[in-house]
Amino acid sequence: MNGGPMKELAFLYRGSTLYVWNLVEKRLVHEILVPAFEGEGASVGQVGFVGGSKIACVLSNQGTMIFVDVVEARFVGQLKGRRFKSFAISPDGRLLSAIMDDKKYTISLVRLDAVWERVGGQVAEEAMSDEEAAEEEEVREDVLEEERKRVEVSMPEGKVMTFYELVETKEQSPALNRRKLRQFLNHYGTYPDEWRTYIWRYLLHLPENRESYESLLAQGIHPSFKDFRKKYPLKSERVGKSMEKVLSTLAYWSPIFEGLDTLPSLVFPFVGVFRGDLFSGVEVVMSVLMNWCQKWWEYYPNPPFEVLDVVEDLLGYWDGEVLEHFVGCGVTSQVYAWLPLRTLFSEMFSRKDWLMVWDHLVSAPVGFLYSFLVAVLVENRVGLLGVRASSDFEYFFTHPPSTKSVASYLHRAYEIHRGTPASIKPEGVIATFTPLPKGQYPIFKGYPEFVVGYRKR
Repeated sequence: MNGGPMKELAFLYRGSTLYVWNLVEKRLVHEILVPAFEGEGASVGQVGFVGGSKIACVLSNQGTMIFVDVVEARFVGQLKGRRFKSFAISPDGRLLSAIMDDKKYTISLVRLDAVWERVGGQVAEEAMSDEEAAEEEEVREDVLEEERKRVEVSMPEGKVMTFYELVETKEQSPALNRRKLRQFLNHYGTYPDEWRTYIWRYLLHLPENRESYESLLAQGIHPSFKDFRKKYPLKSERVGKSMEKVLSTLAYWSPIFEGLDTLPSLVFPFVGVFRGDLFSGVEVVMSVLMNWCQKWWEYYPNPPFEVLDVVEDLLGYWDGEVLEHFVGCGVTSQVYAWLPLRTLFSEMFSRKDWLMVWDHLVSAPVGFLYSFLVAVLVENRVGLLGVRASSDFEYFFTHPPSTKSVASYLHRAYEIHRGTPASIKPEGVIATFTPLPKGQYPIFKGYPEFVVGYRKR
């Protein structure tokens, strides 16, 4: 593997020996024997660079983790006291997340920058090679324990608790909280796939109203969606059935969602995330509809003018030239804002990019949704200023160019969210996040009832 700015270096490993190559000169630089990995059956299991440095983290198949300077071929340090199963290092090299051999369902976080600071003056100086093995330098167990953070909770007897409450019962500051999750997200850019459902459930404070959910589910497939799988044929029959159930549950929850054309596109990616836990998936969608989709159907079947005005004000402040171009081409906020918003960007991005976007949206204030949309427009200003036909605009807002990364959109979105004057912030129109109440789902009535009643007739 290549290491950060040292792109001429690559690792090849076999047994307990690391082979370091110079890719530019195409020659072997070092053969580093790892003393800690010697012994019957021991070998290198995983290697990763610490950020863009010359330090490599090396894990054996028996759980030993050491750090090696690959340029000078010398031992740097070792994390002792636990046996590691696998690890990942943040791009900036400050955090190491690991799964322990004895706790396979716990993610441990180690602050590598703090470890280097506390033991940096005590690292081993001896070089390691075929002929010469260096003495290992140990990072003390108390240092490791101090820097490692875990989620370990217990349930008080006699009380049924939600996942959010269960995590919050941990004394002092729980490892799984918004601040620490934000730190993780800032380092890695996205949450791990295997933990995303737990993190979203926690951040959204899901009430886990099992009885209310089952009463909605028991009503069966809603008449509005009885032909769903014929209209939207999916490769997976399981996903098709899940979509029918979720859409029907929402339709029984509130009449506005009966036959809403854009609802399947909005719901589909969430069903994909929670395909193994439909109960949580329904509550996540409900929470999103109640919070991120505020005021969307107050003028139904017309677009949400109040929300679109927020987007127009933001765009006018951050890039008036683009807004003037839209006006000159006869393109309104119903095109450049409502088209991507109404499906919550599911038609704009690939699954991977969409997940990254929503990792940030559920971790940020609700109004960040509109800062992100404006960021997409501002980041694509060059391409947009070159478009004039209305059909091309519509295509653009459902198929954005791949020349820009989601990371660049997010970076600009945070700048916009922080720098927008209070007078035009989305929070002036959009309420702050409110979790679904525990016990029973709220009545969703953010729509003109006479219009929906007429549609049903």
